[in-house]
Formats: sequence, structure tokens, C-alpha cells
Amino acid sequence: EKSDTLLQSIDGMMDYPFGKFTGVDLNLLVALDALLDEAHVSHAAERLGLSQPAMSAALQRCRHLFRD
Repeated sequence: EKSDTLLQSIDGMMDYPFGKFTGVDLNLLVALDALLDEAHVSHAAERLGLSQPAMSAALQRCRHLFRD
């Protein structure tokens, strides 16, 4: 389920030392939420008013953040 996946991702962030959150773009969670809702990068991008390449880049940064 979407909420379980998001919670697991957020839980994984807790392994970071607290100072590592400085400068983290929390809007990446909005991109992840849209992707989990829409299940397609292009649909999630449209929902957020982004281009598909911009959405893909945001998701790549999110994957890096979560060490995925």
C-alpha cells in the first residue's frame, strides 16, 4: 500500500545522522507521494505541473536520499 511504502522510505531516512537533513529538499516527498498515487512518472509529473524529465530528476534525487 502507498502509505506503507512512504512510511518505510521515511523510516529509512532515520538512519541518517541528524545533521545530514540540512539542505534536504523536502519537496522530494511530494514527488514521491505523487508517484505512489499515480503509479506513472508522466501522470505524477502532470499532477505536479512538472515536465516528465523534471519529475524523473526529482525521483532520482529522492532515490539517492533514501539510498535506493
